[in-house]
Amino acid sequence: MDKEEAIEIVLNEVCQESGVYTLLRLGQTPDPVLGRDLCIALRTLWRAFQDQPTQLPTDVMRACAGILAFYHEATINLNESSDSKAVTLLNDIGLNAYGVLMGRETQMVFRADLDDNAEYFRYKS
Repeated sequence: MDKEEAIEIVLNEVCQESGVYTLLRLGQTPDPVLGRDLCIALRTLWRAFQDQPTQLPTDVMRACAGILAFYHEATINLNESSDSKAVTLLNDIGLNAYGVLMGRETQMVFRADLDDNAEYFRYKS
């Protein structure tokens, strides 16, 4: 996934009425494939922007800030539904949104399931 595609996915899945994060906020379980795509998109943006001297695009910052701002609401609503997979997805989304906002200050853990490249992490260590 490239940076532009990642930005598009993040904006759609966080800001749209039927997006993954909107459904999680409502306590509903989204399509797991779309949820994974959102996590991969956030991870792609973290890799793309963490070493950039430029600021994140404003729309990406707003989307990531929105994830963190409504994280508690989503947690409460998902706990009522008792869906552990959705809670795990929410945690992954929150962690990766935080990583995008914090950039190089965030020490991410290698995750093959989020399309991480082992060589990239070896190089960064």
